[in-house]
Amino acid sequence: MCSGRRLIPVFQEETVPTDPIQPPVSLVSLQLTMPYENAARALDKALGEVIYEDPSFDHPDNDDLKLRVTRTAPTVIRGFQEFIQVEPTVRVQAAYRYKACDFCPSLTGETDFEARLRINSRLRLLPEWRIKSESAPGSYEFLKKPYLSSGILKFNISFLVRRALDDNLPKLCRMIDEFVYQRSGLQQELSKSWSRLSDPVLVNDSKKLWLLLDPQRILVSPLQCDAKALRLQTALETVLQLRLAHTPPQGPKNPMPLAVIASGPLPPTQLFVPVSVSWTRLDTILSENIQDTIVQLPGKKKVYVREVHVRGNDRLMMARIKLGGDIEGTLWLGGEPAIDTLRRTFFLNNLDYTLKTRHILAGPLSVLLKGPLLGVLRRRLVWNYAPMLEEVNNSITSYLKGYSYGNLARISGAAKPVRVEKLVTNAQGLALYFQWEGRVNLELLHVESLF
Repeated sequence: MCSGRRLIPVFQEETVPTDPIQPPVSLVSLQLTMPYENAARALDKALGEVIYEDPSFDHPDNDDLKLRVTRTAPTVIRGFQEFIQVEPTVRVQAAYRYKACDFCPSLTGETDFEARLRINSRLRLLPEWRIKSESAPGSYEFLKKPYLSSGILKFNISFLVRRALDDNLPKLCRMIDEFVYQRSGLQQELSKSWSRLSDPVLVNDSKKLWLLLDPQRILVSPLQCDAKALRLQTALETVLQLRLAHTPPQGPKNPMPLAVIASGPLPPTQLFVPVSVSWTRLDTILSENIQDTIVQLPGKKKVYVREVHVRGNDRLMMARIKLGGDIEGTLWLGGEPAIDTLRRTFFLNNLDYTLKTRHILAGPLSVLLKGPLLGVLRRRLVWNYAPMLEEVNNSITSYLKGYSYGNLARISGAAKPVRVEKLVTNAQGLALYFQWEGRVNLELLHVESLF
């Protein structure tokens, strides 16, 4: 039997903080799509019109070649797996000086032609939300053979142009890598939405029910370079809270964390929504169920319940029940919080009690009282959470129909509760965390290019 030394201190420790509850963490999908065409325009602007210029026959290494390479068309970017291929179309203006010997007169000729350069870049996301590019020269294609004419002489200067390009393409690769790293705007775009996600959302105006997201971290899959766009699949880890308040409640404002780079596919959407009730509210609910309940004892004696007061911590839930009738006193009742998912009720399991009374026959009466009283209490100390679950369901469904966080982000999807994941109690009350199945997506609005 539970003793008063075990039950009574719970009511004396109401102001003492208990260990913080670790609620289940929800996962909300977020996919970012970044079209290459926007990045290509920004890259063209950063590189300028002239990609390479050598205005002297004697520089470098007296190669007798002057070269000017300029862009003639917008750069094209294509993707495959974790690679992108940067392909600028260029105009090559070349002049060549030919001298048969040191004392011979020189012959010069000029030509111009178009070529396609190809730079291959491997992309990966860094924890600090910047994109790192590792670029290397690929192939290049002459759209017209680079022949140079001087009088009756005609030279194919392909090998000279290739050598000059081979010497200078690594510099272009470094410029592209610097551009990608400096211009990757993931952190700036995500931080705007991150700060807004913890704003309270009124999901039920009549009940003044607010939804709070407490974002914890962001899981990120490896970058996927599709043919026309760079895609980034992420999962936002967040704790969901529901609060009743006449004014917007304030949740925690956590700084945006570093990215957690996953080695494989991300876990599917998981949503854990609490249905909670404070001990004060539960006092009212259980009092309505049990107050003035009369328990018939042998010998035509009766006991009735005058008042119910419940509290709990992360280990037990206790009820202080004041009795009247033939036994005046206080019943200290202890039990383990439990749920019946079929009936959608919360109740106390493994009930036992300690009776404190000045009645001279308290000991024998307590033994007689135990069977009938516990039977009544098992039936009456019950909280039907179905109506509250229905309200929460309607509220979450409304939220998932396209709630917008200003012009920064929009939430969408459809989900429904399927089972209780966790029952938690602390000094403030109890909460049932329901796992919801379905899809929940977060979309960033007005994002055109992140690098």
